[in-house]
Amino acid sequence: MKHTTQRKCPHVPHNPDTMQTVCELCSAEVFNDPSTGLWMTQTETVPAKPTPFTSGEVCAMLKIDFNLLRRQKLALIELKPGTTVTSEQSAAAEGLLNILDAIQDQALRSGEYTEKQIFG
Repeated sequence: MKHTTQRKCPHVPHNPDTMQTVCELCSAEVFNDPSTGLWMTQTETVPAKPTPFTSGEVCAMLKIDFNLLRRQKLALIELKPGTTVTSEQSAAAEGLLNILDAIQDQALRSGEYTEKQIFG
């Protein structure tokens, strides 16, 4: 198994017209990786871009109970201006707030957003 390291130098090829040359910044022997278009050493790797979660993965992470979610949504749809909020509607609102909290927490754990971006 070949040992790989994460790419650290942006590698400027001495002779970019060849497939293999020396980097002018770090003097390492580099080649042009056709899959990425980047100049790299034989042992470097480029970190993979994170792939977006599928809706199924998001639901699994958040442990969404769709039967409960549907009931909560219906309870809130039944809200009418000037009427008293029922305990069912209050519980539905609380449940939906919990889902929003879980989404915000997951976004923060992903590292793709700052706390300020998520919570203000």
